Amino acid sequence: MIGLLANRAQFGLILPSTNTSVEAEFNRIKGVSWHSSRIFSANPDLSSSEAMVAFLEELRVQIKTAVQSVCHAKVDFLVMGMSAETFWGGKTGAEEFVKFMGTLSGGLRVTTGAAACAAAGTNLLAGKAAAELEKELGKPVIAINTATVWHAYRSNGILDKVEGWGRVRLPATDGNPKAHFFTITIKEPQKLNEAITYGSANKPREMLGDSSNLRPFVDFSKTIIMDRVAPPPRIAIIGSGIGGLALAIGLLAQNTPCTVFEGAPRFDAIGAGIGMGPNALKAMELMSSKFARLYDEIKVGNTSPEKVHEQFEILGAEEGFGVERGWRGGSVGNERFERSSAHRRALLEVMRNLIPEGTVRFGKRVVGIAQLGGEVELRFEDGEVVVADVVVGCDGIKGMTRKVVLQSRFPEEVAAKYTNTYAYRGIAPMEEAKEIVGDYAKDAKWFMMEKRGWAMYPISKGEEVNIVAFIYDENPWMGEQAAREVSREEMLSEFEEFDRRLFKLLDYVKPMKWPLFHHPDTPTYYNGRICLLGDSAHASSPSQAAAPAKASKTPSSSPNSSDSSPKPVNSTQQFKSTIRSEDLVHKKS
Repeated sequence: MIGLLANRAQFGLILPSTNTSVEAEFNRIKGVSWHSSRIFSANPDLSSSEAMVAFLEELRVQIKTAVQSVCHAKVDFLVMGMSAETFWGGKTGAEEFVKFMGTLSGGLRVTTGAAACAAAGTNLLAGKAAAELEKELGKPVIAINTATVWHAYRSNGILDKVEGWGRVRLPATDGNPKAHFFTITIKEPQKLNEAITYGSANKPREMLGDSSNLRPFVDFSKTIIMDRVAPPPRIAIIGSGIGGLALAIGLLAQNTPCTVFEGAPRFDAIGAGIGMGPNALKAMELMSSKFARLYDEIKVGNTSPEKVHEQFEILGAEEGFGVERGWRGGSVGNERFERSSAHRRALLEVMRNLIPEGTVRFGKRVVGIAQLGGEVELRFEDGEVVVADVVVGCDGIKGMTRKVVLQSRFPEEVAAKYTNTYAYRGIAPMEEAKEIVGDYAKDAKWFMMEKRGWAMYPISKGEEVNIVAFIYDENPWMGEQAAREVSREEMLSEFEEFDRRLFKLLDYVKPMKWPLFHHPDTPTYYNGRICLLGDSAHASSPSQAAAPAKASKTPSSSPNSSDSSPKPVNSTQQFKSTIRSEDLVHKKS
């Protein structure tokens, strides 16, 4: 849930009543908030394994109440700030506990102590102490609070670094609640036990039981040398429209950093309604379950119960909507699909809130792209030069990336082609539209006439109606590929044969001709380390509401997106392989 204090994530934190360190150390990252629920924990008898099991069974009852309580804050993710419950049963017990938490919370993911560390923290503020201990001991120190909060942040695509908590670079999380161990990265694997400083000197191993229970949580066989860790590829995304932001969300969900370069000085959402088909909705879920949940909060569908599954109802555009000539209407849709749409501005706002501050760099207009020695050099209008391993062009139908990819091999396919159709657009308040056309305004409608059409549907949570009127044009479009203002009289003359109710709605339509261009053929979507996404790859007319679906679907096919356990893209070669496979998929489809 996005709020004023937490525009990136809200975490639900479950911890024992005696704990005083977890909350204090977790509140370090801007834009996230922690909402705590405590489990009453007196002084239990932990003198034997039997007593420990009895204590954990008692805790399980209280945990249920604590989870239900914190979920009322509409949190996005759960963190279990008590290690005993998650360590005791070994890997199997930890997996069962995560399932238990997911059932209680309605499917929320959860980070536990077992998912992050090999030793209990015993209620000490050890985060900052780790850095001091490293200086004293001369070896890496990992505190449980540090590892746990890191796992929670990375599982939600938050890549911020906290200074002063030690020098160990923890590897990126796989984000999978079923994986209850991580690889500790240190230079001397044989001294791993010496590197871990326990939070209590009071027989910590005895408190946790047989130390063999801890082995599943640290995979010693995969311990690697820090100096040999390959850095992630430098991924540059050009353009911060729907496609560019969707790709950034998809990459960050895989814990893969990227930078979005936007030529405009700030976010400025233009456009009106966007219809989202079933493919686009599935892509949202694959990219980020939070993305899908936030879209649910802004979407609107057909308001008539019997029409929720209709993409559009088809009617005549002439007086009486075709009834007088025997037309009784038709529809396009499927019972497995509920129609939904949103205002483009609201959708982009949701997407921006899912991206960490600093990911998008504004005022960065690209004037040159060149592939040099296994890298891509981006030159910007302000004189800056940026080098990347991979460049993804999301710069729209007229963007320069398409020319870079296609010019040398397919020059005839660089420029977009006129569809011989232009459109007029407008938005009307729902209540005023209902006064004019009645209940026709409540659901998506498509009014048809020879060489002309009129689409309208609810947006802005049902408070407005989006209107798009199409005109077939036999002539080529002269001049720039840009909207052209005409007189209101000229616009009205094109709809004189329409039903008077639709004609009246033209009061809310601007006299601007919007030419519709497309890319009917794109032989390839990549060239070396540069690839295309969105309108730069496959611009289409809006008749099928397919462009947003395509732009948001491609990022969902990024590395690991179909895997329930996302992993970071750790090599440029892996990303290049994905680009090639996507190129084949799109050409075959």
